[in-house]
Amino acid sequence: MLPVVPAAESALTDPNLKAVQAQLKAATGFQLYLDQAYAPALGQEINDSVAALIAGSKSPAQVAQSITKVAKEEQ
Repeated sequence: MLPVVPAAESALTDPNLKAVQAQLKAATGFQLYLDQAYAPALGQEINDSVAALIAGSKSPAQVAQSITKVAKEEQ
């Protein structure tokens, strides 16, 4: 686990965690997963639709339609 406050960084002993912490500290930004960037209902639809696409139970067009429908409902 990584510390969430800079004062706790000295508690890290694992060299791998120290390397990750150094990279995070130097980062100028970060990218959220797409489903986390939107309202919960839309994020859930993205997850469900992509899973259905991979499973073969939805076409790409159906995925686009269902995500668009929920996005419009959430506005």
